[in-house]
Amino acid sequence: MDKFLWLCFIVPVMAAGMVLHLKMKGQVKAAGYDQHSGSVTLGQQMWYIIPKCLSTWMAVFTAAAGLWQQKTDTYEHAWWILAALILFMAADAFLEIKFYIGMAVFAAGHLILIAWIFSFGYFNIAGTLIIWCLLIAAALVLFKKELVQFKEHPIQYLMMLYPAVLAAIIAAAVLMPQAMGTDFMPLAIGMILFGISDMLVGKNFFSPLGKGMNYVILILYYSGIECIALMTWM
Repeated sequence: MDKFLWLCFIVPVMAAGMVLHLKMKGQVKAAGYDQHSGSVTLGQQMWYIIPKCLSTWMAVFTAAAGLWQQKTDTYEHAWWILAALILFMAADAFLEIKFYIGMAVFAAGHLILIAWIFSFGYFNIAGTLIIWCLLIAAALVLFKKELVQFKEHPIQYLMMLYPAVLAAIIAAAVLMPQAMGTDFMPLAIGMILFGISDMLVGKNFFSPLGKGMNYVILILYYSGIECIALMTWM
């Protein structure tokens, strides 16, 4: 199956789901609801959760199609990618219902990807640790204001566990092309885009960045997970 033709089908569906999600979510908010305060019912949330998950489903579909057409066992553990993407799709829904549960499910997906990378028998501990430290430092700077506010609710410091897991998978992923070849470039690019998106999601949750930023966040996210899904086509 031609990858370009596949993307010509997938990308418009992802874009449509993203726009529908943001438009419908905006209408719910305009009606005076706030999903974080619990004043919006699950039935109302479903109107904008479904199109959001539809876009993520396209990445899941991409990974499933890649696994189906594999003719070699070069990437015999690539089904782990599919498992991670399914968790990401579930996390998209939970993120709208209970933000912290969504973060936990996303973290589980990242841990599966880390396990997948381990399955190749290669792990540059020194390089990964250096990159991980740099990413954590960047996260601390980004959330400097929020960390001060966490003093009122110390349990919120646990949220920093998610950036720690995210930084670990990004650090491991960006080193894979050097160690395993350019076939792993989509993974590295995908995780970088995913990471930027997730950090903006967290920042936007505590300190709204503006309506337009929601489009930037989702474009980065969907681009990232589609790159990761394309690893099953290698």
